[in-house]
Amino acid sequence: MSWQAICRTTMIMFWWATNGRTTTASALCWGLYFGLRRLGKKCRLVSGDPPLDNLSWPGLELIEYIPDGFHPPGESCVIVLDCEPKRTGRLAQGVLAAKRLVNIDHHRRGRGRGGDIVYVDHEEAATCVIVYRLLRQLSIPLTPQIATVYTEVFRDTGGFRHANTTSEVLAIAAELLSFGLEPAVLAGEIFSSHPLNYLRFLGHSLNKLKTALDERLVWVSVSLADYGQFGVDPRPA
Repeated sequence: MSWQAICRTTMIMFWWATNGRTTTASALCWGLYFGLRRLGKKCRLVSGDPPLDNLSWPGLELIEYIPDGFHPPGESCVIVLDCEPKRTGRLAQGVLAAKRLVNIDHHRRGRGRGGDIVYVDHEEAATCVIVYRLLRQLSIPLTPQIATVYTEVFRDTGGFRHANTTSEVLAIAAELLSFGLEPAVLAGEIFSSHPLNYLRFLGHSLNKLKTALDERLVWVSVSLADYGQFGVDPRPA
């Protein structure tokens, strides 16, 4: 089955969610969503989790929040980005039952499992970079809406601090920023904005800090009860 054949169907896109909330990874889908719509394709953005409360990005209103299960229409194609198809939460059963399934990711650990078309390249800095390359291969011009993929390039490189930040990644980010994005606002929402209960949990945890080896070794132990006390989900964010 070719990518061109799949592009003739209605595409339904999913992404990674954490702590029961839609994450910045939704920007992956916006880029592909707006890009494919420019080719005249029918697209939907679907999530089993609501958006994070601290995000103010345009496009959140396009997400179809369906918490009670998902049943893909007959000829539609489900595209899962930055996530194993089986890890799409409460909608995983419907995702895996899709007639056509595309799996796009850049993580190494078993992410290539599942999908009629699997595009997993662990040498890429971010799945958004893969999406960027796909859009370029399809000769889709960038727009301010598509350029929102910058947010996930920024997050996946740790704010351009990780070793996967190459000169090419920075050049792609610079190109995306030229479409009017506000990097300071986006950086604040991605790394510096947290719910009040999380900040209280963090303060509680830091109070339990322990050291050894003349304070060269520092650690903290946090229990499930600590998470529960502050209403914080213990699953990785």
